[in-house]
Amino acid sequence: MQDFDEVTSFLGEWGPFQRTIFILLSVTVIPSGYSGVSMVFVADTPPHYCRLPGVNYRGSGLNISLALTRTDGEFNASNCKRYRGNESKQELELCTDGWEYSTERYISTIVTEWDLVCENDWKVPFSTSLFYLGMMIGSMLSGQASDRYMNFDCILSNCCLNILFNKINMKGKAITLLNILFLLNTMTPLQEIVGMFPWGHNFPLLKDLKLSPGIFPIIGLIYLKILHIIFSKSWKRLILLQLAPVSPLTFEIQRSVKMLASYSYFQKESPLQNLTKAIIINRINQQTTFFPPTRQPKHKDENTYSYTFLDLVRTANVRNITIINAFVWLVTNLSFYGLNLNTSNLSGDPYTNCLISAATDGVATIGTQFILRRGMRRTASASALLLGGTVLLLIQVVPSDLNAIIITLVMVGKLGVGVAFSVAYIYTAELYPTVVRNMGFGINSMAARIGGIASSYFVYMGTYYKNLPSTVMGILTVIAGLSSLLLPETWGRPLPEQISE
Repeated sequence: MQDFDEVTSFLGEWGPFQRTIFILLSVTVIPSGYSGVSMVFVADTPPHYCRLPGVNYRGSGLNISLALTRTDGEFNASNCKRYRGNESKQELELCTDGWEYSTERYISTIVTEWDLVCENDWKVPFSTSLFYLGMMIGSMLSGQASDRYMNFDCILSNCCLNILFNKINMKGKAITLLNILFLLNTMTPLQEIVGMFPWGHNFPLLKDLKLSPGIFPIIGLIYLKILHIIFSKSWKRLILLQLAPVSPLTFEIQRSVKMLASYSYFQKESPLQNLTKAIIINRINQQTTFFPPTRQPKHKDENTYSYTFLDLVRTANVRNITIINAFVWLVTNLSFYGLNLNTSNLSGDPYTNCLISAATDGVATIGTQFILRRGMRRTASASALLLGGTVLLLIQVVPSDLNAIIITLVMVGKLGVGVAFSVAYIYTAELYPTVVRNMGFGINSMAARIGGIASSYFVYMGTYYKNLPSTVMGILTVIAGLSSLLLPETWGRPLPEQISE
């Protein structure tokens, strides 16, 4: 079989065909960027208080009937208790008649839909953790699905499943059903973004463009902000319309010529047919002899050693890399997603805060490209984590009324964690020997998803003390930064091939 890049070189480097595929792939991956952030708004808890029958909620009777509780050093009306209504004794009781929720920020969230407050408030981080558990399962399935079937079919089916699950969410009447749908629904967006990268490598030049997922969430969050303004801040409409402008474009993406040749057993579409489309779109008057659409099976050498996950801990050098790197990935993802979810606890409009957070991720992703070209990986990873962790710890000494400074420090911390998040993928690929590199990525990705699942519970600590999440994440991030200094440097060195290296 001829070399694919050599065969398709006559198509040119950056013609209309390549630009079309690039734009369609980029737009398709936008929902994968903000799918996790949407839980900030879908599961946010608006201000609320006990419903009091026969009380004018704009009058003075409300303040008289509500109990007082001390939060962050201030006395406020209790969210979970009220006075029983007996003038002789000020006895307290639970909110037996439900709650009233403020509609200033949202008309509805899953919290207001099912009263997930007070004794039921634990269900909010639980729903969010299932959201990220689905992402973990999706990352595990995406690689095998994309290798077993064509990336195009995986991305297309995932998009259709997203639409289906979102429409069922609109009709859901129970929080249990919603959690199941959250788990299923979030398994698909990550498969889209994971399948997009190898698929883009199968088109001429696209593999050199480094389609970065850190840029497109900015566009996605702008769209999310527009949805919030136009569609009455309803969580059901927000979920349903997230995929609306993207889904039709998925059907316009062409199957990869290289994949059609590799997966010729489908016999549904000729690779030459799609190559002809590219020739027509790029207006090239040239004929070429295309390699035959056959796939020759590779016979495994009986003497070849089969590596397993045990080889990641069998020798001291690879074992140390695996343990330290898994901890760094876990903490990095814990802080990354924790800071995303914690934007609802910051002052100001949460959509604006998330937009600033997304812009910070974009800066981190672009900056990482320049850092890795000119600097050492270990230094970049450790410096980014130490910067992020230190800044998050500094929030404790800032007065609570200086909201602008607090938000600035949080975003600077997010910038450091974002750089470490981007460096981790490149650095990890260079740390592991070729024979166990994919397995090393698998273990670290699993640790990262565990950190994402735990992030919702770290944010939940903010209900007891506002700055507690940033403090705990800051401490763990500093420890991860110091731990990364124990990893070997890979900059300027050849990639290891065998474990003995």
